[in-house]
Amino acid sequence: MDITPLYELRNRLRTAMIAGTNLLSDDFRLGRAVEAVKPLEKIAPVFAKIGELGRNLIAPEQADKVDALLQAITLVDAVLCTQGAVGVLGEIEEIKTNNLGITVTNAPYSVVKALIEALTSSGSGHYSYVLDVHSTHPELFADYRVKAAMVQALGAGYAELAETVAEWLKEEGEEILLLLQKDFNPKGKKEMMRRVHVIEAIAGAKANDFYRKQLPEAEKEVRQALIYALRHSSDNLEPLIEMTKTERGNTKKTACLALVHMEDERAGEFFQKMAEKKAQDVMEYIFLSDTKWASALTAEILKKQLLLLKEEREEENFCITKEQSDFWLQAFKALIGKSGDEILEVYHIAAEFGQRLNLPLAEGNYSYYYYYTSLGTEAASIPVDPLLEACDKTKKRYELLLAYVIPHMLQISLFANPDRRLCELAVELYENGSAKERRTKYFPAALTAKLLLGEDCCNWLSKELQIKENDLYRGLIRLSYNTKEKQYMLGMKIYNTMNGEKRCYKYLLGQKLGGKFMDILIEYDKMHIEDILCNCINSEDKESCGKLEKYFYKKALKETSLMKLTDYFRALRTCGCNRCEGLFQNYLLNKKNIQRWEIVRIAEDMPGTNAVKLDEMIKALELVYEGKAKLVNCNETEYINIMERFR
Repeated sequence: MDITPLYELRNRLRTAMIAGTNLLSDDFRLGRAVEAVKPLEKIAPVFAKIGELGRNLIAPEQADKVDALLQAITLVDAVLCTQGAVGVLGEIEEIKTNNLGITVTNAPYSVVKALIEALTSSGSGHYSYVLDVHSTHPELFADYRVKAAMVQALGAGYAELAETVAEWLKEEGEEILLLLQKDFNPKGKKEMMRRVHVIEAIAGAKANDFYRKQLPEAEKEVRQALIYALRHSSDNLEPLIEMTKTERGNTKKTACLALVHMEDERAGEFFQKMAEKKAQDVMEYIFLSDTKWASALTAEILKKQLLLLKEEREEENFCITKEQSDFWLQAFKALIGKSGDEILEVYHIAAEFGQRLNLPLAEGNYSYYYYYTSLGTEAASIPVDPLLEACDKTKKRYELLLAYVIPHMLQISLFANPDRRLCELAVELYENGSAKERRTKYFPAALTAKLLLGEDCCNWLSKELQIKENDLYRGLIRLSYNTKEKQYMLGMKIYNTMNGEKRCYKYLLGQKLGGKFMDILIEYDKMHIEDILCNCINSEDKESCGKLEKYFYKKALKETSLMKLTDYFRALRTCGCNRCEGLFQNYLLNKKNIQRWEIVRIAEDMPGTNAVKLDEMIKALELVYEGKAKLVNCNETEYINIMERFR
């Protein structure tokens, strides 16, 4: 049906409204438009009514033309609104949208409002509230309103909230980039710096045009973040080399740090020249670099220095300065993540030194000088002992224990780069070393390697643990059970202290580490091994959970530290424990005095139903009546009020 005449009639009626009603009878164009509607009058009554109103409008005898005009144009507009359509030629294509998430239709705004306020405003308790919601209702963070609030939270005054949200945003897809780039201010502060970190984590080289566009006006930490983001594209190599000449201070360092991640011979040549003058600086820069040239350069520098050390070690009264000790620690740190034939050779040369790799320091007061920080923040991921030992207390002479650093760095390196040959090297250095070295140095690295190689290491582990000095805790400290993937996992966070960058490494293991493996750990029962067991509970493995429940229940009955006790409670709940008989009573008897906040914490964290918790609290109160324990800052009435929560 062709309704073109109706559009023409509407145009003529609108013209008449502007020109006035006095000339309607003489308007031949309006008359022609009314005449053109006649063929439509036979199709539907509404079209007949339009024709009738049009003819009345142009009739000379029509008295109230204003009312007639209004009726006609109103009806024509109404009909065209119901009949209108727009079409274009071509194939139908799906519209591309920037999907920022779904609106959570089953959650009213009153639910997300509190979360949005916690993300976008300051106040005590906001951080813990956001963490709780993320843990209990992660679906709320798919709401587009919450995502916008998360971007705003990158500028939160509470740094922990801002950093945590940044890590969550890095898990988002590219659709979040629109919000991150909107209203970006290159002269901004930490919020904009975090935006860059999130953008590069999601988009990498795809956002290279954005980095380069913002860079000319960028300042301070935002400028450094943008420069570091340039490492994702090899097109930026020459500009970065130029920046090492034109920039100053931390910005210049950032340009160097960006270059170390580029797999390009020109980047290698740049640092090769730097190493001729400042080898220690180069070692600091190439920490965590996984490029082939970085591995080759690290091996070249270390091999040269180790061979020189071998000669110097023969000299009488040999010792090293503080500056030399700093070089060795920084150089061995650079081994992390490196691989290849040359790197394997360095490990072999260092292993051949044995105890002679422990270097005496020049005379001085080093009695309180420890090398925790020299190993970098990543050392906190695996326990580290002080690396200085007195070799002559009378002269205040100390020895730098580099023989310990090498196997420690090898173990960390396996997390950064679980190269098969590195794993095999760790096992080889452990099994082929002397008895003392096997017991004290390479066992943790060898155990980590066995897990990463996917071997069933139960028989091996059971045999090796007959050597009492083996450090099982260090070997398994990063092991946990991933409930989402339903697999055991090794993971570590390593920080680059030069720019604060955090790298997360996670590896799912093929082995099912229940049954015999758990039996070995339970039987070992020393050196905080319960921490490992807490992280390795598979709630679906009922057989292992039964054994672990007995293990942790026995531990909990003797524990006097509330922090440790709540860890045991968490483990018991994960195992499916539904009892708590004696747990509160024994804590009360062991501590003698107990405060109100301890009562509340224990009552809430204990395993079991409300009924069994209430029964245990009643029995604990009887101990107070008998004078065997004492309540501090809590009277009987308050205690009973706490019990009422579980009725």
